[in-house]
Amino acid sequence: MATQLRGTGRWIVVALAIMSIVVAGCNSSTNTAAPNSSTKVGGGSSNELYYWISAYTTLPIIQRADIPALYLAAGELGVQVKIAGPTDGNVTSEISTTEQVCALHPAGVLLHGFNGSQAPSIAGCISAGVPVITVDGDVPGSNRLSYIGTAWSDVGTALALDLKAALGSTCGPVATLSVVGKTNNDEATAAFAAALKGSCLNVVANENDKGVAATAASLTSQILAAHPDLVGIAGVDASSGQGIVQGLREGGQLGKVKVVTIQGADELFSLLKTGEVSTVLVQQRAMFTYWGLQMLYWYNHTAVTVSGFPRTVVAPVPPRVITGLLTVTKDNVDSMLASASASSTLPSTLPSSTK
Repeated sequence: MATQLRGTGRWIVVALAIMSIVVAGCNSSTNTAAPNSSTKVGGGSSNELYYWISAYTTLPIIQRADIPALYLAAGELGVQVKIAGPTDGNVTSEISTTEQVCALHPAGVLLHGFNGSQAPSIAGCISAGVPVITVDGDVPGSNRLSYIGTAWSDVGTALALDLKAALGSTCGPVATLSVVGKTNNDEATAAFAAALKGSCLNVVANENDKGVAATAASLTSQILAAHPDLVGIAGVDASSGQGIVQGLREGGQLGKVKVVTIQGADELFSLLKTGEVSTVLVQQRAMFTYWGLQMLYWYNHTAVTVSGFPRTVVAPVPPRVITGLLTVTKDNVDSMLASASASSTLPSTLPSSTK
């Protein structure tokens, strides 16, 4: 059976669409690469080596979804994969890592996009003959081959519409928490504000939680102090929701101020059942690395060309692949998690080579 993902107009099989929920709920491993290091994590006997580079290598949701899906793809293709990058969201360190990796001339790089500052390092990779695909966040102005991930304007619009629905006829100030300066988050918050324009909901704050739950909690407390009549708050990055819940709980406002957020901590699903969180948007994170690695592999191996042009002139891969969103609420959380558990094909543990 298939379901239509909101905001994309595309169709996808449910079993794949809920892979991110499966691993977020079932995989408890915390293995990952150390800051600015590389760890072999995948694959077969081939010497064909690909890298996945991110500034968020220890973020729990990435460990539980993106990395296991990367292992799965590497094993199926019989290639090797290494993980590299910092753990603190430092884009400067991620750029340095990208430059160092591409100097090694791997078969390809999956790169967690942050913002346009990464464009020169991507250009350097491409010039060195290393294909690059950005995942989760795109890099404006870059010559990457493709982007695979969420349409972040869809995130902002969905959060705004879900918040309006949760509030009904209630009017008043609302706020967002995000990683300000991260292109995908900025796209989402802009779309959120645009979707509420002309309504009785007034966006009074867009605070930078830097992708840290504790910071998000502190900022939520500050927003409540400045706007005691706050009626709703939206979390845009994977750590926002957890921090928002903590801040509201400490201020005695959890369940009173409506919360909509992108997927992050597992607790958010439990809070849907109590009504303390209204909506959790689930990205198809497992698809980012699974299909991203597949695309890099086939870019290197396919004989297909676009109108006969060399692949270095016109890449035989789609320039943008949008994986869609799932909306999880009190009404469907139990059925979604149950069906996800029944259909998972992702590895439940990490390969022994990383332990």
